Amino acid sequence: MTSSSLVIALVWAALLGPDHQQRLSFDESIGASGSSPIVTGLEAAAEHKRNDDRGIPLQTQNLQVTVMPGARVNAGADDGFELQTTITQGWSLERYGKVRRAAAAAETEVLAADARAQALERQFGAADTWIRLHAAERRLTMARSDLALAEELVATLELAREAGVGTRVDVAEARAIAAQTEGTVVVLAGEVHDRGLALARETGAVVTAPLGTRGEYPNPVLPDEAELRRRFAAVDQLPAIQLRRVRARAALALAHEAQRARGAVLNTGASVQVESTNELLLFGVVGASIPVAERGQRERASARAEARRSEAEAEQLVVELAAVLGTALHELRHTRERVELLRERSLPALDELIAARAAALELGEGTRARLLEAQHQRNLVARELTLAEADWVFARVTVWLYLEALAAEPG
Repeated sequence: MTSSSLVIALVWAALLGPDHQQRLSFDESIGASGSSPIVTGLEAAAEHKRNDDRGIPLQTQNLQVTVMPGARVNAGADDGFELQTTITQGWSLERYGKVRRAAAAAETEVLAADARAQALERQFGAADTWIRLHAAERRLTMARSDLALAEELVATLELAREAGVGTRVDVAEARAIAAQTEGTVVVLAGEVHDRGLALARETGAVVTAPLGTRGEYPNPVLPDEAELRRRFAAVDQLPAIQLRRVRARAALALAHEAQRARGAVLNTGASVQVESTNELLLFGVVGASIPVAERGQRERASARAEARRSEAEAEQLVVELAAVLGTALHELRHTRERVELLRERSLPALDELIAARAAALELGEGTRARLLEAQHQRNLVARELTLAEADWVFARVTVWLYLEALAAEPG
């Protein structure tokens, strides 16, 4: 078992609750996302390739041995077997060995940069899924509680109607609210199920049942808006953009390698010839391969085009992520204001309305249907507040994750 698999297994084992559902806290979800197969696989590939790159020799030309057996004929007494052996060694005159090592290293850095980009993407996925699942679980609990109260109220009102102290309108209104709440419970139960499976996917876990959440929402501490804008100005350092930059550099390194691979090569060596007369002849060998026509033009053109494409993707991502960061800052304010509106104005106003209608009902000036309507509206707003709180938490977590990515050292 790999170390990452062991970590995940231990986390799952520690989180088995009394109902045998696997539950994760927010921090554990974020941590497990970094151990997902795609991230660990890319990291392992980069490490293995980095080790293998050290074995690339600087000498790029292999020793060449040529053996030419033959015979001297029609030479009278000198007829007989002859042998010529030539050994040559090529030497790149354009430092091809160092260039290909650099190209190999650039390819390795693409793997490492891809791992960093994938890790951040998985963190965002795990954070979003955990927060949405936690909100759905809370809303489901609230809806089930509301349904229990609604069903109890239906039973009470039916008894009151049978006793002649209740109305059919009150019973019908309570039944309608109970039916609507039951439908909400069904929908939310499905949402919790699907988001539980999505959390398993984002954290790299293979499970047979949906995961659940435990603990409270994260509460990251963020600097003020001016400081956030200053740090977000370094958007070019985000992993997704850096990945494109590294790909561009790797492509240019390959173009450079293609040119040097077909550069000038000096061949030196020696040749030994044994004649039929048992005479031994020794020769020095000096030659050169001069790249007059072929210089890897096709490979260089393709590599340079790929480099420009990667640079264009990086430039486009700078534009897109700058807008994303600006939107993230806006969401900090917008989601907080929505939570404050629901928490400090909408719910208190509905509480006052419920109290007023309850008082009016006691004085015989109102109807139970109107009171039920106000109580149901209050329940709906309470569940809406839960969604708004999840949006606010995710807005803060989004900014926090981007700050962490910008502050991280590449590699």
